[in-house]
Amino acid sequence: MRDPQTKLIAQSYDDYYEIGLYKSRYPCANPRVLSLILSLVRKENHTAPILDFGCGRGRYIDPILQQTDAQVMGFDISKVALEQTSSIQRLYPDRLALFSKHDDLHHYIMENGAPHLTLLLFGVLAHVKGKQQRIALLQWLHRNMLDEGKLVISVPNRHRRFFLHQFSQATPSSDIQYERTGAGKTIPLFYHLFTTKTLRTHLEASGFEVEKILAESMLPESWVNRSQHLSKLDQLLCRMLPASWGYGLLAIARRIK
Repeated sequence: MRDPQTKLIAQSYDDYYEIGLYKSRYPCANPRVLSLILSLVRKENHTAPILDFGCGRGRYIDPILQQTDAQVMGFDISKVALEQTSSIQRLYPDRLALFSKHDDLHHYIMENGAPHLTLLLFGVLAHVKGKQQRIALLQWLHRNMLDEGKLVISVPNRHRRFFLHQFSQATPSSDIQYERTGAGKTIPLFYHLFTTKTLRTHLEASGFEVEKILAESMLPESWVNRSQHLSKLDQLLCRMLPASWGYGLLAIARRIK
């Protein structure tokens, strides 16, 4: 049985995907992040699979399967998202396995091998309320990875996101409630906003060693995904400006015992 928090997130994202709002905002992978992931896949040259935890409609899974020979596992609590990702699975039936339950994913990993690379992208962790719950998720991923495996994680930057939401509360907070609206529906969402320090703290408390923290993007993700010109500008800005200025923060961390 899903806990109430998970049910709420799942319902929100079922609505988000069902009305097409997510696809319109984020039609493809962030080119810079995808390039980094592909470089890790090719550098490791590993036969173990990749796990995309919070895969959504597969905007990273699709190009990974197209451009590498990797085996991929995709997990998401939104059944609507997984229904959309199933169109990719039909193209790669022997290389993509999809899951909506932790236990099913865990059993598959026990039978088929743990991932050497786990993706936790674009704020998936930030939707989890409570530090202990977020660390519990990271620890679960840690237990279900290969020794020395890599985690690529991105989270929203507190210093760049939702200023009005942060300061409209009685006390400024990293925990905010916000909404997305489309097709006559209002979709409630929760975010925990991170700094480079709190991202590092979460990872180290969960058994990971942070190798580097980068900017996920400098411009809003929805801009980068919908314009080639803005994507190129964003990549230039990411090379010039410090990671702490990023719209999102992206970390590469290594699993340690």
